[in-house]
Amino acid sequence: MPKPEKWADFTRTAVVSKQSKHGGAKMVDYAQFACPYNCGMPVEIPTSIVSNNKSTKCLSHLMRCSGVSDDGLKAEDDPRVKEIRLAASGKRARTDGAADVSETAIAIVPCNACVGREEENGRLIVRNDALHGRVQTLEEQNAAHVSTMQAMRGNMEQMQRELAALRLQGQKQDERIRQQDERVRQLQPLVPWANALSAALGFQTSAPPAPALEDHLARIKTLKCSEEKNGKLGADLSRIRQERKQLKEQYQALVARNAEILQEQEKVGGQYLRYYKVVDPMFDDPDKSISFMRRVMRAAHPDKNPDCRKESEAYQKQQNLLLTDLRHQREAGAQPSGGKQRQPKPAAARPTGR
Repeated sequence: MPKPEKWADFTRTAVVSKQSKHGGAKMVDYAQFACPYNCGMPVEIPTSIVSNNKSTKCLSHLMRCSGVSDDGLKAEDDPRVKEIRLAASGKRARTDGAADVSETAIAIVPCNACVGREEENGRLIVRNDALHGRVQTLEEQNAAHVSTMQAMRGNMEQMQRELAALRLQGQKQDERIRQQDERVRQLQPLVPWANALSAALGFQTSAPPAPALEDHLARIKTLKCSEEKNGKLGADLSRIRQERKQLKEQYQALVARNAEILQEQEKVGGQYLRYYKVVDPMFDDPDKSISFMRRVMRAAHPDKNPDCRKESEAYQKQQNLLLTDLRHQREAGAQPSGGKQRQPKPAAARPTGR
């Protein structure tokens, strides 16, 4: 049979959440224990230290309690109070019935000292409880500070990683700009030469953009025919042919370089241009295209392709974007009344990125 708990008569009645008794705005859960002597003052103990501090808190309450139990027993007559008082007072001197008045007065002095020690023990118990609660509050505050410092350390590490990524991105961007500047620097000497040649041939323009190579050749051919008819070309024909050859080579190099620059610009700012060019024919007849796409999307629905659900969902999203553009095109080209449909908008008005 298990040994009964010494303080089992202090029964738990409720758990309340209130501001800590040791200061601060922190809310603490307190377990309330009813006094068996019906004093109306419950014993409140933080739930986290009930197992270690119940006996101390209950004894401290019982030493000060003035209540009376249901069977008429006073709190001061509780055996546990008597035990503490007996331990505090020690062994008392025994006196017989024949002791004189001086011996009786001597016996009273230790009793008064015992009462003082009992009060001192009560104050020490209360002080110990207050210090224990203060230590617990400080430990909780320290744990909160440690958690905050760890969170701040994690934030600092994340910011350092983001800063390193931004620094690397900036270096890459600077390298691309440097490469483009180098290409422009290489092409710059050709610009005055092309402008001078165009001016000499009578073109009212400057590079970039330079006049088309065919225009230069046609102008040279015209000059050649004119000078041959007038007998003015003669020895200049070989020089013109050589210049024409050089012009052609340099112009082809310039066109190739312009094409490379356009491709780079397309990669940087127009990565979806190829996609929209492919679907341009679908905007000629939006109603027919929408009907066709619905049939295709029903066949590609994720429920019909469970083994490729992720890919099917991505495909559905892509096609929904195209359907939205087609519906806008259909609404823009619809006749508000009269039953006729307007002609589709030209390619430049379609949302194809052209």
